[in-house]
Amino acid sequence: MLGCGGEELSEAQVLDVGVEGDRIYALREKSSNSILEPVGKSYDWGKTITEPKLLLLNASLREGRLEVELPAGITLSEDEIDEGLSEFLSREVEVLEAPWVMRSRSLRGRAIHLLTTSSIDALRSRKNDLDFSIARFRPNLYLVVGEGAPDFCEDLWVGKELLIGKDLVLKVEARNPRCAVTTLPQRFVSREPEVLSSIVEINHGHLGVVCSVVREGRVSVGDYVELRG
Repeated sequence: MLGCGGEELSEAQVLDVGVEGDRIYALREKSSNSILEPVGKSYDWGKTITEPKLLLLNASLREGRLEVELPAGITLSEDEIDEGLSEFLSREVEVLEAPWVMRSRSLRGRAIHLLTTSSIDALRSRKNDLDFSIARFRPNLYLVVGEGAPDFCEDLWVGKELLIGKDLVLKVEARNPRCAVTTLPQRFVSREPEVLSSIVEINHGHLGVVCSVVREGRVSVGDYVELRG
């Protein structure tokens, strides 16, 4: 669901618009008829309004049905979500299907957000007092690269393609500029105001890359990755 904390998966199907099931739902505030996000933004499909508490939620699909887990560990089933989240957020909200979110991201070359160990390691080596938890950055794919890879190595892949597993092919479109969401608390992730300023200082405000999907495919933990071009 748009704006919620990430979910760790061992495998996933990647479609032309991104990971299957990713951001297919959103929360709408009834009084303003606006979509909520941790930090409000403007898109080609409209503006969202700010609700940082979304990051404290974990949404998942179980047998095709949406479930949302609250910070206290209580899981809301699909027919409980509107009422439960309205109470949690102290505003009347409802879940709606939002196919335009991923479609818009795909059209902008942002179907997949990819991050590597070289980038996280580079940040940790320079600012070892800060929490650079992977969950903070919510990548779709997190790649383990070998020793000797340059810092922020995925920045060097822009314009190239990646074959992941047997079928999935991505094109690396651009470096990914980060925003204030990286500093906000999530479940098991503390508020860390200096994370964004550190990314700006060390890598000009970018972390990870965004990719388009050249060929759909299934991806699993342990898949081999080949850089092309």
